[in-house]
Amino acid sequence: QNYLKTFWSNYSKNAYLHCHISWHLALWALEKGDLGEMWLIFEESISPSRSSGPPLNVLTDSVALLYRATLAGLEVSEDRWQQLSDYASEWFPNPGLAFADVHAAVAHAFAGRSERVRKIKDGTKGPASRIVNVLAQTFTAVVEGQYDNAVRLLIGVMGEHERIGGSRAQRDLLELTFAYALLKTGR
Repeated sequence: QNYLKTFWSNYSKNAYLHCHISWHLALWALEKGDLGEMWLIFEESISPSRSSGPPLNVLTDSVALLYRATLAGLEVSEDRWQQLSDYASEWFPNPGLAFADVHAAVAHAFAGRSERVRKIKDGTKGPASRIVNVLAQTFTAVVEGQYDNAVRLLIGVMGEHERIGGSRAQRDLLELTFAYALLKTGR
C-alpha cells in the first residue's frame, strides 16, 4: 500500500489507470476504516464527476467501491446511486458488455431504476448473458431485502462468475454479496 500510495501521489490524474489505482487505495482505506480517506479518494479520483479515466473503469470502480461501502454498513446517498445509474445509461446504454452490465445493474438497483435493471435482464446477450441476467436479479433481491432469493440466485452462478470479466478484486463483489445475504438470513 505504501508503495502504491507514493506512486499514485506522482501519477497524473489524467493518466489512463489513475481511476483504477485510486480504487485500490480507496478499498484499502475502507478496509482500514479510514472513511474520510475513502470518500476523499472517491470524490477526487473515482467519481464520474471528477475522474478522467476510461468510462468502463469509472463505472466499475465507482460502483464496486460504493457497493462494498454499502455492504459494510455505510450510508451511500441515493444521489450517488442516481449519478452512477445515469452514468451507466449514458456510456453503456445497451446491454452487451457483461462487466459493464453487472456493475450498471448494481447502480440501477440501488438507484431504484427497475426499468433500467429490466433492460439489462431482458437485453443481455453474449456468452455471459445468463450470468448477467441472474446477477441483475440478485442485486434487485438484495435491494428489496429478499436475501434468501439472492442466495438461491447466486448459488447458480458462483462457479462461473469469472465469465463476467474483470479482476479477482472486482469479482469479489459476488462473494461479498453472497456472504452478506447469508448473514442477513442468519446462516
